[in-house]
Formats: sequence, C-alpha cells, structure tokens
Amino acid sequence: MFGCHFLSGAFLQGQYIPYELENQAKVEIHFLLLADLLSIIRYDGERMAVIQKDIELVGSKGRVRSVALFDSGASYSCISPDLAKKLEQITPLPEPMNFGTAKNGEQVTATERTSLNFYLQGYRFSDEFMLISDLSEPIIIGAATLQKWRMKLDFENDEVIIDPKVTKLRLM
Repeated sequence: MFGCHFLSGAFLQGQYIPYELENQAKVEIHFLLLADLLSIIRYDGERMAVIQKDIELVGSKGRVRSVALFDSGASYSCISPDLAKKLEQITPLPEPMNFGTAKNGEQVTATERTSLNFYLQGYRFSDEFMLISDLSEPIIIGAATLQKWRMKLDFENDEVIIDPKVTKLRLM
C-alpha cells in the first residue's frame, strides 16, 4: 500500500488530533487508552474510514439502539455515563483507573463501570463498560471485548468480522 497515508489520532472533546505516517507498508500503533480514540484510520485522499456500527445495547432498565465505535486501540470498552445510567445499575470501581489519551500528557479517569449486553449482526455479546465522560461517540467497543469475543476489524471493508461459533454460550 505504498503511496497511501495511514492516520492515527483521537477525538478529544470533539476535536480530531491526527498523527500521519506516509509511505509505510506496515504500521503498528499501540495506544493505552480508550476514550475518544480512533486507532488506525485509512485515508485515501477523499475520505477517512472508521468502523462505526449500529448496535443495540441491553441492560436491566431497558434497551437502546446507538452507534458504536469499534476500536482495537482502546484498552477497554466504554460508554457515556448518561447512557449507562439509563440502561443498567452502575458499580464503583475498587480503585480509579487512569487511561492515557493520544494527546500527549492527557489522561482520563474511570471511577465506575457497568455490565451490558449488546447485539451486532443478530448476535448477542456481553461485557463490562467503563464510564467515561465527554466521548465523541456514546459507545466505544475496545480491545478487551474484541479479544474476548474474537472479533476482527476489517478496515478495508469497514466490517466487524464475527465468528458465530464463539457466540454459543456453554458451561463445560
């Protein structure tokens, strides 16, 4: 993919901060954070592509359809506090968790979490979500969830690849 630009950056409080790497055949970028992070974005001179999908979130208080950002650069999945409180009980973390952002020296802190189910492509998944204020999207599905459910991100085709075998719940 020579001649193609790869961008990595973050949306921090509504402002995109890009990092550009040109003429790289293979680029590995690791971020520790989750909040407002767009991990690796393909740019072809015309448009940027990120993997955003409509999902249905389900908690004990209700269900809602929303856009989620699937981001392998985010350590954990996160959700806006307002949305989380509409769907499920909130649990304090045993101790605060600090996450670095793509903006040098900036951190966000999570002090609460919740557990939710979500539906994507007709399959049910569940995981823990950290409550983080001021997200650019209401939901970010991070690496812990992607790995747990063996989801793959196909940035070329803007798809989340699901292995249906992993969605079958078992007790063995």
